[in-house]
Amino acid sequence: MIAESWRLFGLLVFAGIFLLLAARPKLYPGIWELAIFHKAATATYLFAVTSDVPEAAATAALDAGLAILLVVAYLLGRADRNWERFRNRSAAIPEDRSV
Repeated sequence: MIAESWRLFGLLVFAGIFLLLAARPKLYPGIWELAIFHKAATATYLFAVTSDVPEAAATAALDAGLAILLVVAYLLGRADRNWERFRNRSAAIPEDRSV
């Protein structure tokens, strides 16, 4: 029961993350990378460790496909540029022109 509740809430969290990324793909630096890492790591783990369980293989294939789709969306949406405002702090903080 604990594992199923963990899975349920995890799916809800990921649904929320994907909604945020769909609504504002350039606003959340780091979220793309975390989602890609999670799906790729889950798929890799399931392929490597639980290859004898049929349900695990199906889940691994689904997560691998989702990781690939996330990477494609990341590249097409140029989400790597999301970090520019943090690298260049002067671009992120507007000047005070009241003086």
